[in-house]
Amino acid sequence: MLLPFQCPDCGKRLFIELKISYEERTYLNSINELKEYVLKEANIIEIHEFEELAYKIRQDFAEMINKGENWRRALKILSEVYGIPILVLEELLSDLIDQIKVVMT
Repeated sequence: MLLPFQCPDCGKRLFIELKISYEERTYLNSINELKEYVLKEANIIEIHEFEELAYKIRQDFAEMINKGENWRRALKILSEVYGIPILVLEELLSDLIDQIKVVMT
């Protein structure tokens, strides 16, 4: 999973690649099971320069849109490929999404 991060000391923007381990606990065995997820461990795998990764993501998004992909589906695909939450991608690509919305109306 990649998450945006801003260093509190220098202010530099980064993407941190995390590996998260969790334990699932099931308390009921029914259709509406009560479950709890307990975070076991979170490890930083790698740190990526924000600008470099953001540039690549923007290129990939633009290419998908130019090939006719729906912007919502493009966000979902990029979220899965890069492991970045959709809300983070929406913020990163908000100007491009706004342009698409204007063209569609």
